[in-house]
Amino acid sequence: MKDISGFRIFKAKEEGGSYMMIDTVGGASFTDSNLSINETAFYKIKAIGREGQESDFSACVSASTNMTPPPPIFMTVRPDIGSAKLEWRVRQQKGGKTENVFICDEIVL
Repeated sequence: MKDISGFRIFKAKEEGGSYMMIDTVGGASFTDSNLSINETAFYKIKAIGREGQESDFSACVSASTNMTPPPPIFMTVRPDIGSAKLEWRVRQQKGGKTENVFICDEIVL
């Protein structure tokens, strides 16, 4: 990456839609925290050279957020006279909101 100064991230609501630049990063990763529940977004990336020149767009990838949070896991129920105490554990999501990643375009080498 010595000839690359960063990357521009572009996002669209549809695969063939209009891509808007949403961020520029110095490393080889990006987290889009501006997504809603049950949203699919499409992304392309451009590399930026040390002198400001841009590459062509990368292949398109899409990501879909979870529709709902995962259900809790019941642990115990403690019955008593006239009441019951329920205890549960929150099920953790892996990797934040993003659940599914699909490649939009076929890459030909």
